[in-house]
Amino acid sequence: EIVSESGHPWMKPASTTMPVLEIDEPKICVCPGPPEELLEIEMDEPMICGGFGGKRPANAEVQAIADKVKDAAVRRANVLLMEDAEWKAVQYSCQVVAGTNYDIDVDTGNSGFVNIKVYVDLEDNAELTTAVYKANL
Repeated sequence: EIVSESGHPWMKPASTTMPVLEIDEPKICVCPGPPEELLEIEMDEPMICGGFGGKRPANAEVQAIADKVKDAAVRRANVLLMEDAEWKAVQYSCQVVAGTNYDIDVDTGNSGFVNIKVYVDLEDNAELTTAVYKANL
């Protein structure tokens, strides 16, 4: 076994006449991030590759996702909404996987909040995974 200067192990070449090629270790790691328009938003926490980032204000795209799963979320959270109750996505965080996981806080007006977790696949199909009633954020 051959070890590079940084301590990374490399296997010996099959032939001793073949020179050992030292490969520099990568200097940066590129991780998928939020869409371009969200890059300008300052976040309280750094983005975690593979994990959920910090909560940020909801936008029209997140509201559309919350609207897609509203009926299922209300049933699962066991919430009885008034006829004129709001269903407004307030804040969210997301995690890029083979699709995107969203953690969305929805304001129902005077009925409190519902925290929903939604998986959106690469074909834009939304599936509710969790819905929990919260009196406040």
